[in-house]
Amino acid sequence: MQYEKIILELMSRIKNLEEDVSTLKACITSMKDNQVVAGQILLNSRTKSYIKNNDSMIDACYLYGKKAYENSESDFKIYADAVFRETGMNKNSAYICIYAVKSLLDGVVFKRVISSKALVKYLGYIRNDFGKNGLKKSISALKGHIEYLQSCGKPANSFVKIYNEYKVKI
Repeated sequence: MQYEKIILELMSRIKNLEEDVSTLKACITSMKDNQVVAGQILLNSRTKSYIKNNDSMIDACYLYGKKAYENSESDFKIYADAVFRETGMNKNSAYICIYAVKSLLDGVVFKRVISSKALVKYLGYIRNDFGKNGLKKSISALKGHIEYLQSCGKPANSFVKIYNEYKVKI
């Protein structure tokens, strides 16, 4: 099951790379024909890919992560596509956030990094929707996530701070 998620994520990334290659080929053709300024095409294609996640994106990922938790047969890719259509969030980022929300709700360690802002919002929503028991499972998953990050030599200070803040709330 874990491999399926990784494969889907990689396939999505490959699709994005293929789109970038197509854009670059169009730029080269345009430069040869002197019809379009290639830099403008490249700039336009890249700015759409890297939009900072906002509250509506984070909220949508929580709602779809909650749906994935409630329906174990859920397809994260379909949910990530829905978040993309609704908010414009990058599909890969949406997939990662939905996966993180479901993992938090399941009390399972997640191995992809999400923003501290998103994590705080997710923990707050989980406490409101699932009470102290839901928060307890999420804190357990977060502890495992912190240990995973530290074992990889990645910084986890902001997550440790969030963990300590929410641990006293259970």
